[in-house]
Amino acid sequence: MPQFPNWGNDVRNRLVVDVFYDTGQEFIQFTNGKEMLLETAWRWEWKRVLQYASS
Repeated sequence: MPQFPNWGNDVRNRLVVDVFYDTGQEFIQFTNGKEMLLETAWRWEWKRVLQYASS
């Protein structure tokens, strides 16, 4: 996993492809093809989201 000492807009912009709605829920689509509910991303710690989005 790449090291990102400053998790911020620059990292987010490299990992997030889109944020979209489907069946009344908001999803994040990452560059690795994975998707996650926005609600889940809020509950997870940032390091966990970063790991998920980077793998």
